Amino acid sequence: MDSRDVTFPFTPGALRGGTHRHEWRRDGKWIGFTYNDAIMKKREDSTGIKWNMRTIGVANQQKPVPVDKDSAGENVSGAWYSVLVVRVTPDPKPGSDEINNAASDSWVGTSGYKKPDGTMQNARAFIGSVRDKEGKPVDELFVVDIPDSLNVPGEYGPLEGTLESFPMPPKGTIQRRLTHTANTQYPGCKGVVRSSPDGKQIAYMAKDKNGIQQIFTMSPLGGAPVQITDHNSDVQSSVRWSPDNKSIIYLWDNSIVRCEVSDRPFAERFKRLTAKTTEAPSNLVWSDDGTTIAFNRSVIAKGENDPKKQIFIIRVL
Repeated sequence: MDSRDVTFPFTPGALRGGTHRHEWRRDGKWIGFTYNDAIMKKREDSTGIKWNMRTIGVANQQKPVPVDKDSAGENVSGAWYSVLVVRVTPDPKPGSDEINNAASDSWVGTSGYKKPDGTMQNARAFIGSVRDKEGKPVDELFVVDIPDSLNVPGEYGPLEGTLESFPMPPKGTIQRRLTHTANTQYPGCKGVVRSSPDGKQIAYMAKDKNGIQQIFTMSPLGGAPVQITDHNSDVQSSVRWSPDNKSIIYLWDNSIVRCEVSDRPFAERFKRLTAKTTEAPSNLVWSDDGTTIAFNRSVIAKGENDPKKQIFIIRVL
């Protein structure tokens, strides 16, 4: 799907490195991914400065992107148009919103989130690494608004990049920081961030006032974070949302837990769906119709000695 062009001059709509962690938007018209740039890796090797930074891109069916053949056979023509949408820098200014790494990303909503004017905005949420005022790294929650058209260059440079710079986001791309935990007692956010299907809430993990890792949510429009869980030990995984936006599932105490997202007392909102096991389950997924949760668990088959990960399901009432 994505084109690759590592020979100068580069091609708009093609990237110059590796895409990974691909994720479809629910309507099947977009793919989001993380990315590392081969050209900037070469620059890192020659300068000693960390230019091989992870960032985030998207692709859609705007048009195919043919590229020229190269002698090494590294260039590939793809069927979709790909761009980077997040800007990274090797040396973020302390106390600023500049980042040197972007990852743990996912789509916001089934088709974006609703802006104050009532229109829908396509976006991806992610964790970006900033520097606090002392220059120490802190991971924060970000969101990037993505324009419908990807082929118009933005203010920061060409879509295809140069020999000394990353491919730059298209016009209309807006990168925003949502959390500011650097000056709190327990700074930092983590986990793969996940949006509710209606796009109103983005879930992520952070430590509470007692230093315990919990699930929080925040609107893509900004505002104050909301603590959803209140366990007495760390939540172990990122969340998956129910299709009706009312519940989340995650791992805690080596069990799969379902938690209602509401103002009711926490003890009344959460329930174990599986008993505690020696090894925690993994890779939770909630079906689109809301009836089934799938996950992995390691088991030892008859006649074997080593455990293998298998697929299990839970029927949800």
